Amino acid sequence: MENVQNSQDDASCFQWPSCSDRRNKRKEKYDYQEAKLPYPFLEYAVTNWAFHASKYDVEDEEFYHCVAEFLDPNSVDFRTWLELEWIGGQKSVPTPLHIAAFAGLITYARTLIEEGVSVNLGDGEDRTPLHWACTRGHTSMAALLLEGGAIANAEDVRGVTPIREAARGNHATVVKLLLDAGVLSSWSKPAYITRCRSYK
Repeated sequence: MENVQNSQDDASCFQWPSCSDRRNKRKEKYDYQEAKLPYPFLEYAVTNWAFHASKYDVEDEEFYHCVAEFLDPNSVDFRTWLELEWIGGQKSVPTPLHIAAFAGLITYARTLIEEGVSVNLGDGEDRTPLHWACTRGHTSMAALLLEGGAIANAEDVRGVTPIREAARGNHATVVKLLLDAGVLSSWSKPAYITRCRSYK
């Protein structure tokens, strides 16, 4: 029963008021501010839905459908969220596996991989799902992606690799996972982990 309630709560985070088409970025920001007045929970939902969704990591087709519906590239809600929260905004439209990696939705990610979704697709900035798992510190997700054939040393458009993202976020367990997978094997592991802890 608790899982059903959690599913409903998580699903509600995907549904905020749709914003009409905007002509410029200034207008978009103004509309977002206006939307927050009658919906005080809106900003929290926009910013934190991924955290709460990750706590509901079970097989649930209805939940998967809700996520997939939200992630429709033609959805105004999704494009608004990209503009507000995603690096690169609407120019960097991610795949569902990118979002699963970002949010730590391991069961959903496993389902996508089993359905044949590539673990090495890049978004508009050439960041792979592994980049996002490492950026967010999702060790189990990173392990799943590596097991699924993710390229551990993949570079985005700036030449940044997943291990650098993990180091920047001070995610030492993710760095260790990548090192154990053979990333930067010519570097000394203890030294790199020390650098990770101080890198910001």
